[in-house]
Amino acid sequence: MKVKFDIRQFNEAQDSAEIKIGDEIPEGDSNSNLILSIIEKLIEKSKAKKVLWEKTSGDGFMARLKNSSIVIDNYGVMFRYYEFRLFDKDGNTLYYIKVNNDNNEDSFNLLCELSNAAKCAYYKTDEILTDILKELNK
Repeated sequence: MKVKFDIRQFNEAQDSAEIKIGDEIPEGDSNSNLILSIIEKLIEKSKAKKVLWEKTSGDGFMARLKNSSIVIDNYGVMFRYYEFRLFDKDGNTLYYIKVNNDNNEDSFNLLCELSNAAKCAYYKTDEILTDILKELNK
């Protein structure tokens, strides 16, 4: 999978953003690899109903973890955008990723999958569909 992200790592001491852009996550960039692993694990755990998602404004969802929180949001009609934000326990932004449907397809699809997994977990879509099917089979 070739993942291309515009990752902005916020430096709390300088209150400014360092922007890293690459065709794919560089092999030596351990933070980018960790972010990719976090996103993949969030998808997996969300599908297994092991992540509690809260609704934020619009089409956004937040997962609160022990020492951090994660927000996935999407917006747009013609050009769909996904935003992934990672916050520390005090609410400071650590990482911000934004992709649109003009960016690398793998990156867009990965954040789309996370957004859908969060949405399904929040709305309990699987349970609702199962209940509907049970009711219709009576």
